[in-house]
Amino acid sequence: MEELAASKEVKIVLRSDTSTGVQILQATSGIYKVLGDQVRNEPDRIFDDPLKLATKLQSGRFDYPFVRETGVYRDSGWGGTVGRKQRTSLTTHPSALAYP
Repeated sequence: MEELAASKEVKIVLRSDTSTGVQILQATSGIYKVLGDQVRNEPDRIFDDPLKLATKLQSGRFDYPFVRETGVYRDSGWGGTVGRKQRTSLTTHPSALAYP
């Protein structure tokens, strides 16, 4: 994410209706705030329509962050709570929009 924030060639685009987009847009510190500030300065990079976002991604000059599950874990505490590990990924490929 740090490389993306510093890049002059590739910029971030967000979906405002996803948890990752909201997290970046509402960030008050760190790399997410930097990325959020960049997007807010160019509001044409904020989308709620996945088809319009896919068109923007096809230009090859933008990256789209999304959450990808990396596994399932079980808490050993009482109740055996089940959860999921997640990480934020970047893509320039429009097919990623099928999994917001």
